[in-house]
Amino acid sequence: MKALDYNIKESGLADKVILGNLENKYAAIEKYKPGVICLGYDQKVFTDNLRKELKEFNLPDTKIVQLKSYYPEKYKSSKLRNV
Repeated sequence: MKALDYNIKESGLADKVILGNLENKYAAIEKYKPGVICLGYDQKVFTDNLRKELKEFNLPDTKIVQLKSYYPEKYKSSKLRNV
């Protein structure tokens, strides 16, 4: 597991932390069928077809939460990668 994923897992903020798939960005959603998907405040590209994909995976009730930034100058994931 990469350092960033480890940091998120150790924070206790998520029930499960997994690496995404670069070839199929929806593979983890299809496999794990989450009830809630939390997206970073600056995560835009992934969200374009997310609701449509959830319907195709028979997950129309999955909640999508766009998180608010929390001290992005300190806690941005790109900064955590360097820890």
